[in-house]
Amino acid sequence: MNDRHSAEGETVDLLPVNGAALAADTRVLAAVRAISTRHGFDYTDDTAVTALLAERRRALEAEQRRPAAWLGVLAVTAGLLLPFVVPMAPALTDHLFAALGAAGSPLVVGVALVVHARTC
Repeated sequence: MNDRHSAEGETVDLLPVNGAALAADTRVLAAVRAISTRHGFDYTDDTAVTALLAERRRALEAEQRRPAAWLGVLAVTAGLLLPFVVPMAPALTDHLFAALGAAGSPLVVGVALVVHARTC
């Protein structure tokens, strides 16, 4: 559970505790075993926890590369930049409030897409 190798090859601590540290205190061990029983997973098994964390990290990285995440970031960027670009266009200055109000739509949609991509 503690060790992970970085791209450079050195060992990096993944978590500040391992199974032996959890088992050292009987109260902590009892609590960890209760949680392990409830979730059907042995949190004192360093190998299993390392594999679980690696799998969850891969799933999160894959989720962040989905089209919803990219489109969300682009929509947020457009929604944030539009209020600064609209006043520069002379044709839009007559309809400034409508154009600035329209900037809210991509911002709201973008935030929703980013939140969806991050939480699913």
